Amino acid sequence: MNQNHYDVVICGAGIAGLTLARKLKQKIPNLAIAILDRLTRPLPEVTLKVGEATTELGAYYLTEVLELEEYLENRHLRKLGLRLFFGDTNGDFQNRPEAGVSKFLPPYAYSIDRDIFENDLRQLRDFQEINASKIYCKP
Repeated sequence: MNQNHYDVVICGAGIAGLTLARKLKQKIPNLAIAILDRLTRPLPEVTLKVGEATTELGAYYLTEVLELEEYLENRHLRKLGLRLFFGDTNGDFQNRPEAGVSKFLPPYAYSIDRDIFENDLRQLRDFQEINASKIYCKP
């Protein structure tokens, strides 16, 4: 996409910028969007961050509002939600009392590798028409 006019310019191609762009394209498909970022994307796999998790509310937004349920089910792991562990912090973890759910309850929460998620979002059809540019910012 090579044009001089954009309806919306989003600063930052992380999860917030990408999900905003997806939502805007869902609501207004003909919207011309540019995303500016100081990082070269896609990110190399060596930078991947494992262990980020969604809450049920965040997962609801991703699955129902952004319509990414099939993607999350195929590419990321469900998690059991908030679990609290009590007792002796020096003892065996598996023997500590626990409060929380013991089965998956909808809306499901997910354990997400954020960089894989961001890289995958860029591959979705919605993003093929979005101009993602690289900019440099001085610290």
